[in-house]
Amino acid sequence: MTELQHGVLKGYYVGYKVTDTPESFVYKTLEIGEEFKEECHVTSLRRNTKYSIVVQAFNSKGAGPPSDEVTVETLENDPPQTPPLTVMDKSTSSIHLAWDPNYDKRNPVSGYVLHHKRENGPWQESHIAGDQSSYLMPDLQCGTKYQFFLTSYNSAGKGEPSEIFAPLAPDKQSMLSTNMTAATMNLISWHNGGCPITSFLVRYRQQLDIDWIILNDGPLPPDNNKVDLVGLSPGSWYQIHISATNLAGTTDAEYTFSTLNTYDAVTPKTVVNKVTAPFYLDMTIILPVAVSAIVILIVLIVVCFVVRKKHSSEHYGKSCI
Repeated sequence: MTELQHGVLKGYYVGYKVTDTPESFVYKTLEIGEEFKEECHVTSLRRNTKYSIVVQAFNSKGAGPPSDEVTVETLENDPPQTPPLTVMDKSTSSIHLAWDPNYDKRNPVSGYVLHHKRENGPWQESHIAGDQSSYLMPDLQCGTKYQFFLTSYNSAGKGEPSEIFAPLAPDKQSMLSTNMTAATMNLISWHNGGCPITSFLVRYRQQLDIDWIILNDGPLPPDNNKVDLVGLSPGSWYQIHISATNLAGTTDAEYTFSTLNTYDAVTPKTVVNKVTAPFYLDMTIILPVAVSAIVILIVLIVVCFVVRKKHSSEHYGKSCI
C-alpha cells in the first residue's frame, strides 16, 4: 500500500455522471493490491454523451476531497466485433474465406483487414470493403501451411481480431500389405495437400541392421503407384523409410512391419513366448490316462483280494476234514 502524509492509502473512489444534469455521481471502488493498476474501466455508458468524472482517494480514516471534474464524451459507435472466419473452398494456389457481415448488429463496419502469413513468414494485410462477406486469397504456394485472422473497423477504431485460423497441413499416410516374403506399398494413398508428388525415396532394412537398402529414388511410373519389396525373410521385422517430395517440400514417414511365419501365417509378435508342450505333458491326455490307471489298479487289488480269500477258505476246509 502507498504511504502518504495522512496514512496508508487503501484505494480510490471513481465517480461518474452525465454532465450538466442533477444526477448524483455513481462510484466505483478500486482497492490497492499486489497487482493494482491506476486505471478504471467504466462500462454501460450512453453513446455520444458527455460525462463528468471525479476521483477520491481513501484510507482507513475515510475519503479525501474529490479531484477536479474531468469531462469526456463517449463515441457515437463502438469498434465492431469481428466475426470468425470460415473456409468456403481451397485449391492448390488459393483459399476462399467467408464471414458473417451482420455479426455485430449494434455497430457499423467500415471495412476489414485480412491478415495472413505463410509458415515461418511475415504477416501481410489485405484491405477489404465493409460490404463484402468473403475474400479469395490468390497466389498461395501449393501445399503450404498458412494462418489467417480478420479485423473489422469503423470510425471508433478496430475491433478485437478473430481467432487465428490455420488450415491443417497435409497428413502422412501409407497403405502397407505384407505376406511371408514380400511387402507392397500403395504410395497413391499418401495425402499430397493438393500438390502432385514428384518423387519418392523408399528404403528399407531389417530391424536390427544399420545400413539402409534403397528401393526407389525418383518419380514413379505414371501407371504404377505401388512399390513391391520382395525377397524378405519369413517371420522377420523390417523398417521402411519413405520420403515424398512435391513443390511444398519433403514429407518423411517411417513404418515398422513383420512378414508372416511359414508354419501358421502369423506375425512373430503373435507367437512370441508361445512354447509347444510335449504330448505327454498335455493335461487332456494325462488326466484320462491317470484315472484309467488308478481304476485298473483298484480292480486288480480287488481281484487279488478275492482270489486270495477264496484260496484261504478252501485250504481251511481241507484242514477241517
